[in-house]
Amino acid sequence: MGVDKLLAERAVRGDPVRVAMAGCGFMGRGLVNLIVNCDGGMTLAAIAVRSPDKAFKALIDAGVGDAIAAEGAPAPKQAIRQGVTAVTGDFHAITQTGGVDVVIDVTGAVEFGCHLARDCVAGRKHLVLMNAELDATVGAELGRLADAAGVVLTGCDGDQPGARLIVTTSTNYAPSAAPSTMWCTPNQIRKSIASGHMMIRSNSTTSNCTSREQARCTASTSRIASAISKSR
Repeated sequence: MGVDKLLAERAVRGDPVRVAMAGCGFMGRGLVNLIVNCDGGMTLAAIAVRSPDKAFKALIDAGVGDAIAAEGAPAPKQAIRQGVTAVTGDFHAITQTGGVDVVIDVTGAVEFGCHLARDCVAGRKHLVLMNAELDATVGAELGRLADAAGVVLTGCDGDQPGARLIVTTSTNYAPSAAPSTMWCTPNQIRKSIASGHMMIRSNSTTSNCTSREQARCTASTSRIASAISKSR
């Protein structure tokens, strides 16, 4: 079962994964759009960022107009309880508040990423890395710390293989050419296919690389889902 199918199950149960992001640069803007406009399996609880204006712009571009600035220890938690996305400059807050299941590191900073990862472990938050530099430098040691604490530390679903898998399983088509844009969710891809703006071919030609990526992503997602369920 692919990641998108697992998220769809959570949407049906009304139990979305509550995500907090650390950083909101170019990749972060695309991630905001993906989480906000997915089919309900995730909700964007908070964004911790040095420049709040970037986070608010990404949210507005994705269709979110009710996010609030949440500075100070209790503010992010209060915003999350109200069902709105909290934007904060306090990175420590997203690793300690009770309204977050998973933190995604979208910073690309090695030293900062180490501190964030250790805070996540201490706060019993699962951590997804979109920070290849951190993973390559100290990922093995951080993985040992996470395992010892009973939390999941994993990479994101990958570059082309993981992204191609999501497109294939979400639309039942494998793209041979995709639009070069960050605004690319399964629903938007379906519209591109229907309008003839995306070339497609049968998904029976899905590569072995994608199958390996599927197994890794599904395993990580299943571990996170299981850990979240046990902690509630």
